[in-house]
Amino acid sequence: MPKEIEMTIICENGEPIVIRDRKLIQKSWFLNRAAYAQDNKWLTKAIKFSISVHLPFPKKICEFSLKYAVKYTDARFGSREENLRKYKAANKKSLEELKQILSCASYLQCQTFMNAIGFVTAKKLEEKSAEEVQDYMGEGCIEAAEEFNTRTSEEERLKNYIERNKKIKAEHTKSLEQSTALDTSQATESLESSIVPGNKRRIFMANVRQRYNLNDLIWCHFWNGTIQKAHIIDIAEREGVMHYKVHYIGWNYRYQEWFSFEQAEILMRPFTIPQAA
Repeated sequence: MPKEIEMTIICENGEPIVIRDRKLIQKSWFLNRAAYAQDNKWLTKAIKFSISVHLPFPKKICEFSLKYAVKYTDARFGSREENLRKYKAANKKSLEELKQILSCASYLQCQTFMNAIGFVTAKKLEEKSAEEVQDYMGEGCIEAAEEFNTRTSEEERLKNYIERNKKIKAEHTKSLEQSTALDTSQATESLESSIVPGNKRRIFMANVRQRYNLNDLIWCHFWNGTIQKAHIIDIAEREGVMHYKVHYIGWNYRYQEWFSFEQAEILMRPFTIPQAA
């Protein structure tokens, strides 16, 4: 029998959603990191996470995003008509709802789902001018619309997708070979013990203050579940929320990531741990 798993999501108004889909947690880099922050063996055992994860969006937006994040396949494949049939539920949403869903998908760091919602949004905005799109949705949506309105064939999309992933994989392998081995065992112990106070539940709210400054060294949960040494290279507002930009030391710049102050409460710790003798 598959091992049971349970993670509680707290929505904007404090309303909870319980998810029991391991694949969903794996697909969302944000949820994946939150899981590893509590137990680095969560993939192979039954677990009920003691820390609730906060998503600063209305409950209906969170429910839709969590429901379809796994179901929706990549919009770069298949014809436009086929994709619209696949994304029928999203196509029924208003532009304002799609805007919130796209923001939620970005917060969850679920790229495939973002592509799907971007495709539906672009389809709805086809009849509008670029100026109207920018006024209504912002510059980020124009990029999505332009990408998905490109009339490339299925064969070309598949070829580009394969080549892009080959390049990323090659750079990833090269970075791993060149990276300096870091002793992160103490960092792992400190990170886990500091954010899991026994069985006490803890909720991260949206009004988190700035904890780190520019150029600060930190320990940060990486996408593959490991803890990496990193430093803050930028602090800026993105979509009305303050974020840190993180560079992982020894890794290619392509792996740099943005984290909101709230996400940082789960995924980062100051680099103040003494190295093992």
